[in-house]
Amino acid sequence: GREAVEQVNAGNFDCVLMDIQMPEMDGFEATGKIRALEQQSASNRPPATGNIPIIAMTAHAMKGDREKCFEAGMDDYVSKPINPEALFNAINKVIRESRMEKEVKHTPSSGVCAPFSPRTFDLPKAMETVLGKKDLFQEIADLFLRKLPDDMAKIRDGVAENDAGILEHASHSLKGAVGNFSAVEAYEAAYRLEKLGREGKMDTVKEELSKLERVLNELTTEMKVVLQEMKDEDSDR
Repeated sequence: GREAVEQVNAGNFDCVLMDIQMPEMDGFEATGKIRALEQQSASNRPPATGNIPIIAMTAHAMKGDREKCFEAGMDDYVSKPINPEALFNAINKVIRESRMEKEVKHTPSSGVCAPFSPRTFDLPKAMETVLGKKDLFQEIADLFLRKLPDDMAKIRDGVAENDAGILEHASHSLKGAVGNFSAVEAYEAAYRLEKLGREGKMDTVKEELSKLERVLNELTTEMKVVLQEMKDEDSDR
């Protein structure tokens, strides 16, 4: 961990894969030190430079470990034994999020720039649902983002406890929420989990949960970009 901090401080990396259990300094402490160094050097970094994405890699799969990683300042979490698809998805996601954040923070807001066009949900259709009222869309989107961690916690509980009833109910609720935004991929992922719960087929739910988490990470990232653009437009008026 100590060596990782030294390397990040001296080098230029696109992403860090951070092991949790390491001698001298574990992954949580190392991540904290990296984030502290970034905070200290923020004023000296070029405008387009942001914090380096950090992905936790751990053999732990205990309830709450994912949240602990996020609280430590990590951007995503991959459990061991490593699934290559899950790892590559996590790398692509955090790098894409990092780049989008830089664009939003450092691109001047002007009438010349085209508005951000989300890929994970249909913004025009979502606006039709709220009769074109931007403030209502913002209210619904903010509520969705605030409730999502609790909604996902219920789904994970259903998977961890092998409880088909909890899984079906929680997935059905989430499906309705993402449907408000015409988020087709997220809707279908939630529906598949709901169907597995209803049919009591719990053998493939972990794989489907991983897919749902991936698409929701992308959805929330793009939704935050859209909400930020809307707020910037309001402040410019």
